[in-house]
Formats: sequence, C-alpha cells, structure tokens
Amino acid sequence: MKYLKESPYYSVRMQALQRIIYSGGTELAASLAYAMNDPYELIRRNAARFAGYCGHESLIEPLVHTTLFSNESKRVQYASQGSLPMFPFEKVKAEAERQAKDSYLKGDVAGMVVKYFDSQAKRNERSLAAIMDKSVPEEDRISAIRSLRNYNNHTQVEMLLEVLADSKENENVRVVLAEALGWFRWSIHREKILKALHNVYKNKATPKELRGEIHQSILRLKVV
Repeated sequence: MKYLKESPYYSVRMQALQRIIYSGGTELAASLAYAMNDPYELIRRNAARFAGYCGHESLIEPLVHTTLFSNESKRVQYASQGSLPMFPFEKVKAEAERQAKDSYLKGDVAGMVVKYFDSQAKRNERSLAAIMDKSVPEEDRISAIRSLRNYNNHTQVEMLLEVLADSKENENVRVVLAEALGWFRWSIHREKILKALHNVYKNKATPKELRGEIHQSILRLKVV
C-alpha cells in the first residue's frame, strides 16, 4: 500500500493496486477505498469495480459518494453503480440519503438513486428465490446462478451455501453453483465459501462431477 499512497507515477500506483488485489490480504478494502480517490481515472475505475467483488461494507461510503458526486468521470460512476447492488440495500439507501442531505445536489437525486438500487435489490431477491426453489425449472435456476459470476452478491452467500450442501438438491444446480462460487475470490466471505466447498468435497457421497467442479473452485479461490 506504500507505493499506492506515495508514488508520483500513475503506472506504479496502478501496478501496486493490481498487486494488492491479486495477493488479497487484510489491506484490500482499505486500499480500494484509498484508490477510489486517485487522480488517475483508470485506477479509480478498477478500485470501484473490485470494491463490489470485495463486499466490505466500509466501501459503501466511497462508492455512494462517487455515484452521487463524480459526474466528471462517468466511467468511474458506472463502475460504482455496478458494484453497489452487491451490498446490503438498506445500508446503501441510508448512506445515499446521508450524503445527499444538505449537499448541493438539485432535486431528489438521492431518491432516484435509491429507487434504482431498490429495483436492483428486488431483482437480486427474485434471482435468489429462483435458486432456492426446487420447483423452479432447472434452466431458470442455473441461469440465475450464472449471474453470480459477475455480480457476487455477498448478502446471499449463506443461502447459496445451503443449496450447495443439500444432498437432495438437483445435481446440475449444485455443479453450476460450485463453479459460480469460485468467482467470489475477493469476497469478504471467501474463507467461509472455501470451508463449505471443502466440507462438500470431503463428503464421500458427493457425486464425482460435483467434486471435480468444487476442486476447480477451491483452486481459483486459493489463488488470491
């Protein structure tokens, strides 16, 4: 993090951020928050993007601030807007209302932002409901699971792990879910996911195909 904070060269700061991201560790959330204020747009954009993959709630504040006030950098705003639905909606709403209060924003900007994220939260709820419901057609459940690759919804991890561990669950659903969980490599719940994957992998009753997919996800999660 020293080079991210102190180097006058954007290329060095960019490389420092990438190294922090791909090495994981306890500095990830703090580094992402710091990088969201970097003078170089690409660094800010990458930080906003990976903030969603990380899911640490300390990142809600800078993401909301960028969404509300950084009109000079639309691409960074877009990355922030894409990351915020991965966080608890009520906390995003409260932070948006707090920052908008007594600000220079005209009209009900915070209200419009909250309305957008409310629609995203409801979409996520519908997606999770489809994943959890065994009566939903397999292809619809699998489609909902695959969306988790790009949108690591950290609030849903506990329920997703229940589906993975359910031996009476549809095997294809479990296989696709095991693969999707391998994309949570920067998540604050990474260790919890790894533990759950190991538990299912060690179960002798676990089908061969599922074990193979779990093995691949464990390897991806351990790369960090």
